[in-house]
Amino acid sequence: MSLPLGQLPLPSFAPAHPIQQDRKGKQRATIPPLQRYNTEFRPCYIVKPRERYPHTHTIIFLHGLGSTAEEFASELFESEASPAWPPSRNLPQLLPTVKWVFPRAPILRSERFDEDMSQWFDIWSVEDPSQRPELQVPGLQQSIEYIHSVIDLEAALVDGGRSKIFLAGISQGFATALAAFYATPSKWGPASGSRALAGLIGISSWLPFAQPLSNCWSRIVEISNAGNAQRGSPAHLETTVAMANTPVLLQHCEDDGVVPVESIDQMTDAFRWILMRGETIVYKNGGHWVNEPLGVDDFARFVWKYM
Repeated sequence: MSLPLGQLPLPSFAPAHPIQQDRKGKQRATIPPLQRYNTEFRPCYIVKPRERYPHTHTIIFLHGLGSTAEEFASELFESEASPAWPPSRNLPQLLPTVKWVFPRAPILRSERFDEDMSQWFDIWSVEDPSQRPELQVPGLQQSIEYIHSVIDLEAALVDGGRSKIFLAGISQGFATALAAFYATPSKWGPASGSRALAGLIGISSWLPFAQPLSNCWSRIVEISNAGNAQRGSPAHLETTVAMANTPVLLQHCEDDGVVPVESIDQMTDAFRWILMRGETIVYKNGGHWVNEPLGVDDFARFVWKYM
């Protein structure tokens, strides 16, 4: 499937690596090995709105551990909605005014597997993120800062700013997106309107640091290295309302063999802890991926609802 390719300039980070085609014709970045935490963020992979449609919203979508932006985008756009909607059955067709932004994770050394991997932060076990939590901190710190940069740049390119941006992710990608959303509440003030962002969408994911919930959120704020509005101040209250008003969609499949389906319950409880209410959908099958076709249907309906 041919995808329009663009690049989002991030002048504070290193330039993109050359793009080459593999034997299946897919475009992939040629990435040299890096030392752990010598994080190099490359320009995002961009899919523009469909031809002759205006750009009304942006979805920033983070891929999972071991994947790449190009590979993830290609597979995501091959996933189809229900036959009731022919011929518009993939997400770019269903959401023609959306600009898709796929950030690229850096290559970090895996402590457990002793090899370089595409990952937003190192983690010992996705089945139990509470194991060796100190491994998550350095990479997550840098990834939070990077995702904030992407959000700021994209907000300047769409009318309505952050209120027109959905932040999404699959697996470790949403764990990172969630941390970036919660880490610096001072970003989500009244400039965004009644919501901090248009919405959050998580697929087959988990909580960074896991339980207990209070420790999870406090650790995220602690590692963000960013000042927040003073608790109880008008700015803090406005921010709290904006975050709480941000809609959330969580999807998971019962037969996910990578991240236990029970993780979605932990995430739902975590959102309630900070007064956010999410829509949680569990599908019978689909593995560690978006369910077809119902998951694609629900994804599109959620975006339509909050556009």
